[in-house]
Amino acid sequence: MLGATSMVLESTIINVAIPSIMAHFGIGQDTAQWLSAGFLASMTATILTAAWCVQALGPAVGGYLVDVLSWRAIFFVTMPFCLAALYLVPRFMPERAPGATRPRFDWLGLILLTTFVFTALDSFHSGHRDGWGSTAFLWRAIVALAVGGGFILWERSTPQRMLELRLFREPGFAAASVVSVAYGIGLYGSTYVVPLFTQTIARYGAAKSGVLLLPGGLVLAATILVAGRLSNRLSSHYVITSGLACFSTSFLLFATGDATTAFASFALWIVIGRIGLGTMIPSLSAGAMQAIRPELLTQGTGAINFLRQFGGALGVNLLSLTLEWRSAVHATEVDGATRAFHDSFLALALIFLLAMVPVWMMRSTASGNSRSGFGGV
Repeated sequence: MLGATSMVLESTIINVAIPSIMAHFGIGQDTAQWLSAGFLASMTATILTAAWCVQALGPAVGGYLVDVLSWRAIFFVTMPFCLAALYLVPRFMPERAPGATRPRFDWLGLILLTTFVFTALDSFHSGHRDGWGSTAFLWRAIVALAVGGGFILWERSTPQRMLELRLFREPGFAAASVVSVAYGIGLYGSTYVVPLFTQTIARYGAAKSGVLLLPGGLVLAATILVAGRLSNRLSSHYVITSGLACFSTSFLLFATGDATTAFASFALWIVIGRIGLGTMIPSLSAGAMQAIRPELLTQGTGAINFLRQFGGALGVNLLSLTLEWRSAVHATEVDGATRAFHDSFLALALIFLLAMVPVWMMRSTASGNSRSGFGGV
């Protein structure tokens, strides 16, 4: 928990410091977004190692640190968590069973996956910067495809797999995977773009931008508790669809905001979106797991978490590029910067609306599994 908290905290706390870092180094947000996407990409590339190993107040705190100290301070926040984890792990984590052999770690799989994640994300950045027909983009895209293909071939042949590809043969699990990617895009993408919007357009300080996200974070935690009970009483697809609708509504509202919008309105819109995200979590996990065989549950859990984090890294990357693209389109307009953000918010809302399609694929698959006696979680 401490290790996971450290990574999630750092990957979100950085977002309120992006404008200050951009000003200090004289860079655009398309470059600064790597500070957020880099943490998420690292989490994505290593999350599948959890199975082998077995065998977020962040924005508010970060905002005050940036205003009172400097943007450098945010990188030290997670040190106590990391040090505590290093102390506790060897004392309280269980040992291997007597006589058990240590499973062989899939080093090649990890190297291939890490290379794929970073080259794939960088290829989008290169395409936007150098042109989608440029040599730089084509080389990055070719490397990403080659490494991604190599990872798939390796995972099909090695006995110690980080990612069990048979999972995606189940239509219900494949549909839940698509929704998990969309969830990651929404959660981390919105956490990136909202502080940038409030500091750039509404002229909030870092502390005020961080506090703006705090009510939504608290509501998200509370919603998950309620949603867990709902997932036991209602079909997963109904609960997930309502969550997607809430998030889409949140960013359709953000697409109407500007420098004159009240702080309370921004906070309310974030709360609506976080209610949607919190509603989805238990039902999405349950819907994914009921589609696979019991012996694949551990691999399935790791895969869903991986895809959610990959969606987060992808979301930050693509939203950054969308914002740059739309800023260039609206560059000659008086309110061009605001309209560029509006377009980005509409893109987020559209992604969640489109994610409703695979949710209903989960419904039909779950119904079929129930009739065959395979639908239990």
